[in-house]
Amino acid sequence: MTAQDPVTQVVVRRLIAYREQLRLTQEALSELSGVSRTTIANIEKNRQGIPLPLLYKLCRGLGVDPASLLPSPEEVPDRVSSEVAVNGVSLELPIRVAEAISEVMNRPSRRME
Repeated sequence: MTAQDPVTQVVVRRLIAYREQLRLTQEALSELSGVSRTTIANIEKNRQGIPLPLLYKLCRGLGVDPASLLPSPEEVPDRVSSEVAVNGVSLELPIRVAEAISEVMNRPSRRME
C-alpha cells in the first residue's frame, strides 16, 4: 500500500462518494470510463495514484467536472510529512515545522563573550 498525499486522499474520497451516489459499481464505472475495474479498485484501496489523464477519464464516466473532485487549499491539511533528526531521534513533522527546525539547527552558533 502506498501513502497518499492529502490532496489525493480528498480526490479519492470524492470519487468514491460520486460513484456510490450514482449507485455505480466499480465494474459499471469501468464500462463508462474505459478504465479497468482493477485500476479503479486499486485507486480506491490506496494501491495506486491517479494520473491526470486517468482522473479525466473517471470524471467523464461519472459525468462530473474534474474540479469538483479537487479540494480547496483550506481543505488540505497543512501537513506534508518531513523527517528531521533531533538529538539523534528521527521525527516525522509537518513540513513547515521541519523546515523551521532545520533552519535553526543549521545556523552558525554564536558564542557569548
